[in-house]
Amino acid sequence: MECRNNTSLNRFEAVDAGEVVGWVDYEASPETLTMTHTIVPSQFSGRGIGKVLAEYAVGYAAEHGWAVVPECTFIRAYIAKNPQFMTLVPDDKRHELFPDES
Repeated sequence: MECRNNTSLNRFEAVDAGEVVGWVDYEASPETLTMTHTIVPSQFSGRGIGKVLAEYAVGYAAEHGWAVVPECTFIRAYIAKNPQFMTLVPDDKRHELFPDES
């Protein structure tokens, strides 16, 4: 499985054997990626695709110097479990989205 940034659809995609098996939708601004949904169709569930996508999406943002606003609960949970990425979340959003981390 590989992941890619499909900028024409504003989403990060997981691809397996040429087929898109999941994606993370985002809205991009010059400095921020707002991740809105993580989708893994039911026929592909149970394979860890969501976690692979979360790792890729958050890592991609970090590598490119973008802040991350995790509106998607799956991405939010991934960041909560991987606090090294908490610094990517802007302070005002961090306090709003992660009240226990403040």
